[in-house]
Amino acid sequence: DQLGTYNHTKKIGNTIGEEALKVAKSIPKEDYSTLTEIEIYTKRFLIPQKDAKYYSKVWFSNKVKWVLKKYFLFKIAKFDYKYVNFPFFTVERKNLKNYGKTVVHFIKFTAGNSKTFGILTIPGELFEDLGENLISHAPTKMENTLIFQNTQDWIGYLFPLEMYIKEGGYEPFMCFSPLCGAYVENNTKKLLKEIKDKF
Repeated sequence: DQLGTYNHTKKIGNTIGEEALKVAKSIPKEDYSTLTEIEIYTKRFLIPQKDAKYYSKVWFSNKVKWVLKKYFLFKIAKFDYKYVNFPFFTVERKNLKNYGKTVVHFIKFTAGNSKTFGILTIPGELFEDLGENLISHAPTKMENTLIFQNTQDWIGYLFPLEMYIKEGGYEPFMCFSPLCGAYVENNTKKLLKEIKDKF
């Protein structure tokens, strides 16, 4: 049974927003830093709509979900995308295969005192382990880096491939491909390494 509705979600969002505004207004002006530089780095990439190659005790369950999603639910979703309350990802067709076209950004802020702060934008909902792993690769310190999820588009839950292979679960139903987490993780790490190598 569902414990909440979309209206509850909006109330939670409004409450968090109001509290965040109170905190922002409580910060003395002299504690703010003047930004001297903002740098935006972008990486675009394609994610294939295919299942992972493996065999485990959850293989059959995962395979049934994958077939249902790819050949039935995905086709229905394409007709319904105008009515969803989050940005739908772009589907690109190449050589008779579907690919999810997405993007990640890293935004680096430099303050007047030369301290840096980073924001990493991700197209989906990261599982905690993946999020911590990505932040640890940021060119700004871990404590000075935030991840903004569900930005640009929502390509699905982003989970480690090992978790999908060993545990299964409902999350693979709710994403473009079970490979989304691995592709987002690998491409984001490449972007962060490219940024680090410049400095």
